[in-house]
Amino acid sequence: IVDGRFHQTCLHFKAMSTRRQDCMRPACFFSYRHPAGTCRCKRSMDPPILNPIRLSPTRCPDCVQIERLGSTSSP
Repeated sequence: IVDGRFHQTCLHFKAMSTRRQDCMRPACFFSYRHPAGTCRCKRSMDPPILNPIRLSPTRCPDCVQIERLGSTSSP
């Protein structure tokens, strides 16, 4: 699980911290419920869950910098 800030203007997510949570599926290789010694599992690894713990009405720093660089460059 990735906790972070969601920028509502540009719809980007910036990670702030991460933590693990077991999916508890026996067919998942990364779960503690996966039986030892079996290879008939999916060996799946789902993408992490994005958990917005902060909502920001502004654009993310990357978008702000791109806009600044774009407006300062001359053709």
